[in-house]
Amino acid sequence: MRSLCYLLPFLSFSAYAQEADTTQLKRGYTLFHPVPRELLRDVAPDRPGISQSAHTVDAGHFQLEADFVRLHREDEQQESRRQLMLADVTLKLGLTRTTDVQVRLQSWQRARVVPNPGNPEPGRTTRGVGDLTLRLKQNLFGNDAPHHHVLALSAYARLPTGQDVGAGRPEYGLAVPYEFDLNGSFDVEAQLEGESRWDRTSAQRELHLNHSLLADWRFGPAHRLEVFAEGAGFWNTTQRTYQATLNVGPAVYVAEAIRLDAGVHVPLTNQPRTREVFAGLSVRI
Repeated sequence: MRSLCYLLPFLSFSAYAQEADTTQLKRGYTLFHPVPRELLRDVAPDRPGISQSAHTVDAGHFQLEADFVRLHREDEQQESRRQLMLADVTLKLGLTRTTDVQVRLQSWQRARVVPNPGNPEPGRTTRGVGDLTLRLKQNLFGNDAPHHHVLALSAYARLPTGQDVGAGRPEYGLAVPYEFDLNGSFDVEAQLEGESRWDRTSAQRELHLNHSLLADWRFGPAHRLEVFAEGAGFWNTTQRTYQATLNVGPAVYVAEAIRLDAGVHVPLTNQPRTREVFAGLSVRI
């Protein structure tokens, strides 16, 4: 009996490795010819960390990812920025077996700038609907092959629809997300990203290079429970500044296609020091 207990993890790993590869079965399905539900892959949201999933949404299906609430604070030498964001919504649509398109709307936010002691500048508060972001993700390999490396390209354009609370100018970026499923319950994700961003304070365009590494573990009854830990770094090549954060939190699958999550981002570097707390959900339709 004791020997059987020792063998269970290896038997479980073997069973996972022998799961069917549905790559060939899904060929031919498109936006107007949806993938049958029995062939759908697991929900793989981009939230809640910095790293995106390397998987796309199955052809002909929708996926909704949204913040219920997100609180953000950024402390610099001269001032502090505090943001409250509600209903930040991303809607994804699977176009083919390996391609999806995404639309993100920062539904409502309030931003406050609080001067630090000694700073003569007045504080200010802005409110309103944020920017609109369009994203296209292309999986390169591994989308439907179990226990394989998964790689994708993800490009976005952010449109300055938010006026006072938005970026103020168009922004663009390209990310390369990678994922490896170690077994049925543990996976590792990594991402490199380049961004062209607009800084409203200095009125100049900046180039950002970002990287992240995330570990994710699912456990409990039917693998409904999940915890994640992620380290992320952000290098502003224009201002020659670097900041890093640690992102941790839990998630729970209340149904096969409904996932709730929450978490916190804490700073690992100074100037600026950023903190976030958030809660949200992901739903496949």
